[in-house]
Amino acid sequence: MSPPLRLGLVLVVFAAACAGFSGACSDDVTPTPSDDDAGGEAGSVDRGQCPLEAPAPGSTCLLPEGTTCDFGRCGTLLAQCSRGVWRFGGNTAPLPPCPEPAPNAGVACPRCWPAEISCTYGSIDCSAEDASTRTTIASCPEGTTWVVETRPCRDGGGPDVQGDAEPDAD
Repeated sequence: MSPPLRLGLVLVVFAAACAGFSGACSDDVTPTPSDDDAGGEAGSVDRGQCPLEAPAPGSTCLLPEGTTCDFGRCGTLLAQCSRGVWRFGGNTAPLPPCPEPAPNAGVACPRCWPAEISCTYGSIDCSAEDASTRTTIASCPEGTTWVVETRPCRDGGGPDVQGDAEPDAD
């Protein structure tokens, strides 16, 4: 091959290589197609939408990896999409502190208040430092509004030796 022909061939190969690399280093930002399983645009960070009902444990999950859904009340039944299947776990609900002062009847309970928890205010046996003669018990049995019961404290006045008093009368 003659030197001019060899030089021409080198220039053609060099020009082709430069054309190929110029696209990689250009400012043109055209999106590349992707298989986006979240249904959003390529390159976007989308969150999966949790199903309304809890799926069966181990069933197929098509949401983005790591999507966590709360199907219980207050984090007590959690499901996570992991490696394409639903995995379940849960937390026990923490015990909340009783509100201060005592709530009024009919007022909304705090979110996630356990039905079995009640709060006692005042003196149970009339020995409280505030000299309270009443005991108030507040509970939220339906999970919506406070139920408040106020009654006299038990003063420890001795046993009902005759057995004729009301149950909370002594």
